[in-house]
Amino acid sequence: MMQMRTPGDSKYNAHGTGPMDVDATANQEITNTAGLCIFHTISGATDIAGKLLHAVTGWGYSQEELNRAGLRIFSMRHAFNFREGLGPSDFKLPRRCIGQPPQEKGPLSGVTIEYKTLIRNFYQAIEWDDATGKPSRRALEKLGGLEEVIRTLNL
Repeated sequence: MMQMRTPGDSKYNAHGTGPMDVDATANQEITNTAGLCIFHTISGATDIAGKLLHAVTGWGYSQEELNRAGLRIFSMRHAFNFREGLGPSDFKLPRRCIGQPPQEKGPLSGVTIEYKTLIRNFYQAIEWDDATGKPSRRALEKLGGLEEVIRTLNL
């Protein structure tokens, strides 16, 4: 279960971020699949992706179904990369993005991001091994429709 942050927590506290990051990843995958830009959320049109997918396919989607579909898309891409030998250490953020070195002036003065904790939280929430990036069989089975991926990865 997701740990909620309290008002006293720093906005840079990485505690309990995994489930939120997994949900955001699933939503972004659906946004991309629907051909939308992330900026559509600024307009308040947060449910438009499902409506657009319904218009194209004729199928209605609950938020849970959209979330699972987004995670299937993400998991399929990740499984391909994993099969080809890519793991967590092959994906690097620019040092500037994580506050290394931290800025000396301004609102982000002295701020660094606990990116390793964020990565561990994400992998734990999505049920993948954080050292190798290998998805768990259970995680892929929960999403459904990934039987061939499970066979290919020998899970």
